[in-house]
Amino acid sequence: MIPTVLTLLLAATAQAAEVTDMPPALRGDVSLSYAGSIQAGSLDEDGGPYGRRRLERHDLALQVEFALAAGVAVRIALPYTPVLRQDFSGATEMTYDPVTASGTYTAEVPLDHALEVRARGMDGVWLGAAVTPFSEARNPRQQVTWRLDAAFRTASPEHSYWTVSGGKRGVSPGGLAWALGAAFSTETDFANPYLTMGWVREGAVTVDVVDDDGDTWASGLEVRPASTVDVSAGVELVAHRDGDERVAVDLLVGFGYRTWEDVPSGLYLPSVLDASRSQLVTRGEHLVASTGLGLVYHVNQYAGVRLGAEVRYFQPHRLEHVYPVSTGLDTWEMSWSARVVGRVR
Repeated sequence: MIPTVLTLLLAATAQAAEVTDMPPALRGDVSLSYAGSIQAGSLDEDGGPYGRRRLERHDLALQVEFALAAGVAVRIALPYTPVLRQDFSGATEMTYDPVTASGTYTAEVPLDHALEVRARGMDGVWLGAAVTPFSEARNPRQQVTWRLDAAFRTASPEHSYWTVSGGKRGVSPGGLAWALGAAFSTETDFANPYLTMGWVREGAVTVDVVDDDGDTWASGLEVRPASTVDVSAGVELVAHRDGDERVAVDLLVGFGYRTWEDVPSGLYLPSVLDASRSQLVTRGEHLVASTGLGLVYHVNQYAGVRLGAEVRYFQPHRLEHVYPVSTGLDTWEMSWSARVVGRVR
């Protein structure tokens, strides 16, 4: 699937024990987030690698949250992706195999051109609401803080990743999206354990498939991007505390599930047969495991910074169901992030 910036937008899928934090009544928070990642791995067919795929992405998100009352807040987030780049190295030309009646890379015909897919733009607008039915900040007798989030993302089919419009390829999955999340945390003097869960349901979007050369391969295809489920658990270890100033180290592990998706052919593979470009292909469902480390610094009650790094491993899966090519066992992703928060408290 196309990576999302939901971890920058929803507290239920963010990191560190502050995921359950909410402004007091009639107060608000403003945050600016950056996340970058590089994913790389081989393309495997019949047990052998035929080239490598590399995906690089950089995301920014501006988010504002305002508490209408104690324990009830609304939020808006504006995500923007200045760089999304997918390229291939060591890849070969796909040829037709009459035995399997499908395409194959095993002939090892060198590609006559370098293939690179570039995209950038807005990923819609996220609008959401959150409640904290239990809060240690509001009631010191509570043993846990519990936050629930719900949000939706506006549709932007003209700026989707699946087609080129006006000479540019967007980054959005294109359709409406709905998200639900839950986060739980407990604050102590030295260790703050937490658990987060998030679900994103991507809606279908109808697009005309246009490639980077301006050629139209199909009209009115209903693309169905992958939906996601993510769960993470961690602990924030407080290294220093002096009044409102606080320094902490965040340790976490995570697990994710990506559903199958129906997308245009030729986006996830370096070369495909022309016969498949006018149809939708299915990318297989798969699991993702992750572990990460963060550094949290609260300057005072009004400002804070978080720096993070994460490693993710992707289960091998079929990229386009019409071709016997899967991601390799060596598919990993490295990511890094920074978040600055200003609070009106």
